[in-house]
Amino acid sequence: MQSNAIIFATLLAACGDSTSLSDAHPDFDAAPDTTLDASDAAIDAPLDAAGCGSLPAQPSEVFVDRASTASSIGTAACPFHSIVEATSLPAPDATHPRSIRVAGAIPAQVYNEAALIAIAPHLAIVGAGETQVTITGGGACTSMIAGCTISIAGGGGLRGVTVSNPTGNALEVVGGAGAALIDHVIASGSMRAGFLVRGPVTLDHVEARDNQGDGLNAKAGVVTVVASKFINNQGDGLDIDQGATLDLTGGQIHNNKSRGVLLHNGTQSTALMHRITGADIQQNLFAGVDCAGNASLRLRGTTMFQNELGVLFQVGANQLDIGTAADPGNNIFAGATAVNRNVRAGLCMEQTPATPVQQVEANAWTACPPPQRKITGPFCVSNNTYSDIAYVPAVTTSGAPAIPPTTCAIGP
Repeated sequence: MQSNAIIFATLLAACGDSTSLSDAHPDFDAAPDTTLDASDAAIDAPLDAAGCGSLPAQPSEVFVDRASTASSIGTAACPFHSIVEATSLPAPDATHPRSIRVAGAIPAQVYNEAALIAIAPHLAIVGAGETQVTITGGGACTSMIAGCTISIAGGGGLRGVTVSNPTGNALEVVGGAGAALIDHVIASGSMRAGFLVRGPVTLDHVEARDNQGDGLNAKAGVVTVVASKFINNQGDGLDIDQGATLDLTGGQIHNNKSRGVLLHNGTQSTALMHRITGADIQQNLFAGVDCAGNASLRLRGTTMFQNELGVLFQVGANQLDIGTAADPGNNIFAGATAVNRNVRAGLCMEQTPATPVQQVEANAWTACPPPQRKITGPFCVSNNTYSDIAYVPAVTTSGAPAIPPTTCAIGP
């Protein structure tokens, strides 16, 4: 896995930047700051008569502190009083990237912004920490008719803040040069989605929780998610639609009111391959992972307990890879006790073929090999008697879809 520094360096290099990431965005090299250091407050411009100093034409850093009573200049001595002021400066470029440093407090300092905060390429907003900086307000999204607090273009970045929007989406990602980077950010308490994704993005140690819509709703771009949490959202934890592709590693997807992960059909009848590795998917009210008939899934090292169904897979022009002899699955679909299993099935497949073709190597179930149960359907929710593997055949005479594994285990 690439570090945040390497990701940002790659994005900036793709745009012709010769400045190192450590020089351009030092805060993305380590964990979020909890305070603004004395060294952070240093500026090169001389102080004016009021002691504020002045900003150069292309500042590498500007400062925001809504609690400040000094003139709103953007320097460390006299910071801007709103984030919108800081983003209204002339846009940075590949040779002049910029960080906007946002001061926080405990309890969190709340920035209620009067307009959409637009993060351009080569611009990073760096807050003092998720528990210290809360951003709300905003304006109209650029990708849909709804409200957004923050809009991030490809090549832009956001770190160390909590974002909320009581009437719309917390934040959106739009296309641009490269991927946006969102790191140590919480999206919570929004009326719609936490993260609205319409372009490539990397989300590293983020949280989407307690939103009235989906935790993450994506319709375009490669969506890379690392060590993140999607908890207690009223829609899906992650809704991956149309042209978006999911690559998720680690993290928790818990207690969402619909699916943990919904993988829609790909665009133009192209079955996109989604990857989930090392995730903990529990207590979602429908499927842990719901995979449509034109969406493929590679699942490794993932635990699925107390969902309606662990994985719901609709057979079509797609593939389900949950483990092969050469590449073991190491997924836990069920365990020996009722609390360590899903309600209807660990894996349920709809419209299965006449002969067994599905490999299920090196996974954990209630028994080894896992029991398979044919249900009359027409859907997997018709299964009212638990089985590790349940299936709705395309033809009533079809047999069990899974090839008995040579290696398997009984889960915890």
